[in-house]
Amino acid sequence: MPHSSVVADNGEVLMDDPRHLRAEPFGDFDEMPFHQFLGLTMQETRPDYARTRLVINESTPTGIGGSVHGGVLATMVDMTAVPAVFTNLREGSEPAGTADPQVTYP
Repeated sequence: MPHSSVVADNGEVLMDDPRHLRAEPFGDFDEMPFHQFLGLTMQETRPDYARTRLVINESTPTGIGGSVHGGVLATMVDMTAVPAVFTNLREGSEPAGTADPQVTYP
């Protein structure tokens, strides 16, 4: 099973088993204010994989017919993809933000 660490320039280990996402640069995923606002929680991570859950409540932005707003769904995709990618960074990789997310709604 692959294992990698993310280390800062000063040598501080930021993530020493990024599959758990409980150290920098994510902090505690479930405690991030934006994730809490959306109702987004991390359910599982493993190399190249992350699974989140969206808890819908009265503050969840809605779209057509009371459905979850498409922007919330697109954000959920983005916020889940980043931890999945970070679970298996290659040595020397420089993480970056999402450049061109595309979500198609049927």
